[in-house]
Amino acid sequence: DLEDLEHYPFRHGIDFYNRWQEDLELFAELGIKVLRTSICWARIFPNGDDAQPNEAGLKFYMDLFDACHAHGIKVFATILHYNIPLHLVTEYGGWKSRKTVECYVRYTRTLFERLGDRVDYWLPFNEFNAGKFNPYNGVCLIEDQEEDYQNAIFQCLHHMDLALYDTDRTLIDIFCIVFLCVSIYKSFSSVYGKAFRETVTAYSNDSNFYFWHVIHDKLSLIHISEPTRLRC
Repeated sequence: DLEDLEHYPFRHGIDFYNRWQEDLELFAELGIKVLRTSICWARIFPNGDDAQPNEAGLKFYMDLFDACHAHGIKVFATILHYNIPLHLVTEYGGWKSRKTVECYVRYTRTLFERLGDRVDYWLPFNEFNAGKFNPYNGVCLIEDQEEDYQNAIFQCLHHMDLALYDTDRTLIDIFCIVFLCVSIYKSFSSVYGKAFRETVTAYSNDSNFYFWHVIHDKLSLIHISEPTRLRC
């Protein structure tokens, strides 16, 4: 029941989808200079593997981001905040499949081509490490449905990492997702530096050395003076 607010009191959240114009006015009144928001993959490609993007979904973000700039607010867009299209999970196994990598790269290309001139900062994945501490949200895994849960996490994180590099290679003439990701990690190093170091220390004793390597990679990139293009 979509209207069952007794059991699901936060179903509608702040209703930003329908009230974003007045919300932006309030943000501007507060003096907010940057809005971080997440783009919903399923709004752009409802099934994830659709032949063409959903134009209505793209228009929503065009209008939103244009309005942000009209209010003097920069746009910080997260490309994937856990919620991949359900069809990619039920049909291909989500991030366990290379098909999802292919679909993600096409999704990011579409975003950069259609929204690139409206977005000031890009974040490829929200909390990449959620695949380890919260696999259900981070990489769409259900523990009792996996024969080898830890290996499935490893496989998903590997494919997410490949998605970063594959996107970089295919977007040379548009934007570089790793270039921008490095900039963001570097920008927030003063805030999250200690947390990253603690994460690296914690996982250095973990059996999942691959995950530690990915986080360690990001940590080391914080200290570079200029964003650098990476190659795998």
